[in-house]
Amino acid sequence: MSPLNLLGARELNEIFPDMRLIHTIRDGRDVACSLRRLPWGSRNLRKAIGRWESTLREGDIALRGLASDRVLVLQLEDLVVNEREESYKRLLYFLRIEDEPRMREFFDTRVTPQNAHIGRWHTDLSWIQRPALTGRYAYSLARLERAGVRDRPPLRALRAAPETSEYRPGAEAIDPWADGQARNA
Repeated sequence: MSPLNLLGARELNEIFPDMRLIHTIRDGRDVACSLRRLPWGSRNLRKAIGRWESTLREGDIALRGLASDRVLVLQLEDLVVNEREESYKRLLYFLRIEDEPRMREFFDTRVTPQNAHIGRWHTDLSWIQRPALTGRYAYSLARLERAGVRDRPPLRALRAAPETSEYRPGAEAIDPWADGQARNA
């Protein structure tokens, strides 16, 4: 959960040569909205997206020195909403551990869209702010792709019920280019 761990991946690997690093990537719009709430974060959404982009660029460089079997990249939205069970199984397999009742209970009760602030950009921002942020986010994603950054989130919709901000599989999807109106998935 700390970008500093990602940026220090090579050093961590020197200290812990058998380590397994989980690189969780997240929708940059949610990151920008989260950064706005932190005392050291930027209130400017454009700058917050820029900071997110820079962290992904630096993290990509740091991860290039690690063996691919030592790094698992998980999209937070997949772990929490879109591909929840598949992502959880991938995590267990990567860590080479068995599912345990207490761990499963934690996953079921604490790893939730509300706790992960999935869709924060959609609920925190007005319908006027959303398109500008999504445009800047799409621009950053294109720059990351051109720079060869391997692990970056897609620009995609989440399955959601926007009127309640309750994210659940099978609900309506939010079109990131729209003004917040739901459409059928």
